[in-house]
Amino acid sequence: MRVYHELRAVLEWYRAFRSLHRILGLVTALALIVSSSGCAGSGAPTAPAGSAKSEVRLANGGRHGIWFVRARRCGATQWSADLLAAEVVTAGMTRTIWLSPGCTDLRVETTSALGGHSQWDSLDLRPGEAVPLMLERWSFTRNVGAGAPESETP
Repeated sequence: MRVYHELRAVLEWYRAFRSLHRILGLVTALALIVSSSGCAGSGAPTAPAGSAKSEVRLANGGRHGIWFVRARRCGATQWSADLLAAEVVTAGMTRTIWLSPGCTDLRVETTSALGGHSQWDSLDLRPGEAVPLMLERWSFTRNVGAGAPESETP
């Protein structure tokens, strides 16, 4: 049991370090963007230039970080690659994702060790519109009985 707690502490330290590393990278990138544009702007994310994308604002209201976000067209069977790249959306944070308009399914996942996921089906994404999504509950399909509940409500 002691080894379990020590490994858990190491994992939490690693996650915190990884998140801090990403935040510092994002702050640096943002500073470069602001300094090169000559003004601070409104701070609100904007769609990529020359595209008619739909904005999805994903808020993490769960207790675990969102490590992967995947999308697919309604009716498709294959999910996209991870849309977060190396970023993690920790509990209480919000992340904006830009997707092509149309009927879309969106899936978020925790680490593969936890096996948690949540999914929104048949989102009607329209060009220039913002769609707010709040993750409130995880479903766990792996490691049930090893400390992970069947489902979670914050």
